[in-house]
Amino acid sequence: MKITTKVPLLALAIILAFFFALSSMQYKVMRDALYSTWLNNATETSKGVAKYAAEWLDEKLVIIDMMAHAISGNYSSEQVQRVMDTPLLRDQFVLIFGALEQDGKPLSNTPSWDPGADWDGRKRAWYSQARAADRAVFTPPYNDSATGRLLISAVAKIEDHDTFKGAFGGDIELQTIADIINEVDFNLKGYAFLLDRNGTIISHPDTRLNGKMIDTFFAINTPETSDGFIKTTAEGKEILLKFTPLELKNRETSLIIGVALAPRKIMAETEAFKIIALVLALAGTLITSLVLYFALNQLLLKPLVALTKSADNISLGELDIKIDGVERTDEIGLMAKAIERMRVSITFAIDKLKKG
Repeated sequence: MKITTKVPLLALAIILAFFFALSSMQYKVMRDALYSTWLNNATETSKGVAKYAAEWLDEKLVIIDMMAHAISGNYSSEQVQRVMDTPLLRDQFVLIFGALEQDGKPLSNTPSWDPGADWDGRKRAWYSQARAADRAVFTPPYNDSATGRLLISAVAKIEDHDTFKGAFGGDIELQTIADIINEVDFNLKGYAFLLDRNGTIISHPDTRLNGKMIDTFFAINTPETSDGFIKTTAEGKEILLKFTPLELKNRETSLIIGVALAPRKIMAETEAFKIIALVLALAGTLITSLVLYFALNQLLLKPLVALTKSADNISLGELDIKIDGVERTDEIGLMAKAIERMRVSITFAIDKLKKG
């Protein structure tokens, strides 16, 4: 293989390796940055939704606390009913309900509400929960038997100053918050869902999972709240999970917002960048190689070929030729001067022989 072929090929290989190495590094940096950005955005979104949900629920607790205070300051069964019948409450709660310690009979702000003749509020779990709490608290979420809608109740005790007289609460349509959470799809890269600390899924975009434990779908036993994402699987596919608890003001709640992201869908966006990087690498290699080839051809290869031809002609006895490049000061110039000296020396020697 001629040197005029070897040099361009070697240069092409070096340039190609350089551009592909550079493109690979750029792609990796861009891929990692995109991946990190997605995780950060998902984290901030889950925090924002959790904050909104917590504030929304906090408002309900404040209202129940205000009702309890209004009843306690001027207790009577009539005062209990008057407070329950406050028009504002109809906009805030699906139903206001309660029972007194003396008989356990139902109280509500909706005359049509009839839980049945055998209903005794004192035997209900929410009644005991309200009695044990100093302020309004939430019951565990549940589905309404009549409508199937997801509800949660804020309950508090009824007191005559410091004497326990009963308990009451308000049904809240948690479905409102659940719908907002389930609508978050992270641009089709994942979804958000609602669950409790025990791992019971309360509201999931796939309604078949509602009411089931988290380990029936994800390869984890319980939701663990942490700063980072948990790598696990769901139906055999890699998934990233993050859990953000709802933080109420000086209250406790078992509600948690879960975020699930599909890494393969996130990384799919980088495929376009990979193709672009490959095309740019090839284009850069081609352009640089062409520029380098023409530069080498003009500055090195073409003069080298010309000098080789001149030396060959001299060896064949053509001594009256002109040697190009003697005016140059680089290595090509040195070679041209050497060939010129050789031509002059041979010419002088031949002339001397002819005269001798």
